[in-house]
Amino acid sequence: MFENYDKNGAFISAEKMALNKLSMGNQTWFFKDPLSAVVTVNERGEIKIEGQQTEYIYGVVNPNNSNPPYISSASFKMN
Repeated sequence: MFENYDKNGAFISAEKMALNKLSMGNQTWFFKDPLSAVVTVNERGEIKIEGQQTEYIYGVVNPNNSNPPYISSASFKMN
């Protein structure tokens, strides 16, 4: 819901508006799911990163990279 206010900050009205229609909406990338990772470190010095993949929504796509947004998964062993 988008709310309109006058120059003094008084509420005028509320209306449904697509996020990509807002002033910064076309410069903001909206994801379907939270983009996060789980990092596990154990006593043997092993590090495991479990990344996640999601997708863009509202028709706003990163112009530099149209691949789905993701965090890579990986495993490491510290010496």
